[in-house]
Amino acid sequence: GLSMKTIIAGSRGFTLSKFPDAVDMVQQAIDESKFPITEIVSGQQRTYEHGKIVGGADYIGELWAEMVDVPVKLFPADWDGFGKAAGFMRNRDMAHYSESLIAIWDMKSPGTRHMAKQMQKLDKKVYIFPFNE
Repeated sequence: GLSMKTIIAGSRGFTLSKFPDAVDMVQQAIDESKFPITEIVSGQQRTYEHGKIVGGADYIGELWAEMVDVPVKLFPADWDGFGKAAGFMRNRDMAHYSESLIAIWDMKSPGTRHMAKQMQKLDKKVYIFPFNE
């Protein structure tokens, strides 16, 4: 069958505290994308509140994968090694590795815009799921 490694990425503001049904929203985005996902790819970005992980999109994507028992491939950025460029380098690596991207996006965050651009450059599938904070 089709194998599809799919990045779930997006805004840091996509959190369980603001969106208690965040995992359902990811499910909705996946349903709308119609991507036959066989693996979730995550850049491992984390949003914390009071020392607790509440999001963002990367983390919620990982939660979804755990729930439906889909494997997850992690691409942590090497901030120590590469400094400010690390996120962009990580995005490029993820784009080459994956077949598609689902972006849970506030239509503003530059990291997500960069991720989508990298995918488009490589002619890979991009599905944007916009949300308002």
